[in-house]
Amino acid sequence: MAEAGIGLAAGLVTLATLFKSCIDCFELYKAAEDCEDSLKIVLVELDCEKERLLIWAEAVGLVQLENGKRNPCIEKHEKVINAALEQIRSLLGGTAKLQERYGIKVCDDSDTVATAPTDPISKNLATTFKIAYKRFTSRLNHPNGNTPSLTMKIRWAIRDRANFSGLIVILKGFVDRLFQIIPISREVQDNMVEADIFSIDLSELRLVEAACEGSYRAWSDIASNAISERGTIDQRTATAEQEQDSRMSSQFLEASSTKTTNAESIDHGGDPSSLTKKQANIQKLAGVLHVHRIV
Repeated sequence: MAEAGIGLAAGLVTLATLFKSCIDCFELYKAAEDCEDSLKIVLVELDCEKERLLIWAEAVGLVQLENGKRNPCIEKHEKVINAALEQIRSLLGGTAKLQERYGIKVCDDSDTVATAPTDPISKNLATTFKIAYKRFTSRLNHPNGNTPSLTMKIRWAIRDRANFSGLIVILKGFVDRLFQIIPISREVQDNMVEADIFSIDLSELRLVEAACEGSYRAWSDIASNAISERGTIDQRTATAEQEQDSRMSSQFLEASSTKTTNAESIDHGGDPSSLTKKQANIQKLAGVLHVHRIV
């Protein structure tokens, strides 16, 4: 009985570790710091497949246990799941084939690659998975959760979008296979994606919108909605700031005018007609301050 328990634990961790190595492989791909938008878009297309992998793992409970047991569907289909993950790891972690077929090259010291994250959609789910993975392996008293990534330290620079898109098509087929083995409803997928997309910075949302337009139209629509909502919020903020500036200018004008009127009335024997020019100057000053704050 004890040996069976040890074997089960080892099997659980082996599958989870294989999945983690697939996720790690996505981090090997970069683009030149000054690359054109088309290459940035293809990296987001790659991130879409990473997001789908993470959604699948989250939904099936790949690194979760219920009463010490995993999802029976995983146990039932363990061999085919393992085979699909091996295909993904082999595709993304290969060497010679990648260079020959998919328009990439090994980054060397002369290459200046972008340091910005290339996973705008999946970064939240990836962080959640890595935390859950460590907790999962720790619960099973397995050392893998505390070991560094086993993926290569090599980095790939994407040179040709058309060729690299061929890799993404093949990758999508492998990820589709996992969703065929254990299906996840489209509603669940879209809900998880929506939360991740709405957390993306505005500067990256337009790339996500363009990258998802072909294969994941619903995701592109979510990005469009996020852009529109962000723009509405920004407009409301700008309007509120302008209204505040206007109130402050009016208060400044009123306070300055009152003080000047009182002081100068005393100096000129209470004759307000002598204050007209100075009050006009105060109004000009208030207007300049208002324009300056808006700018």
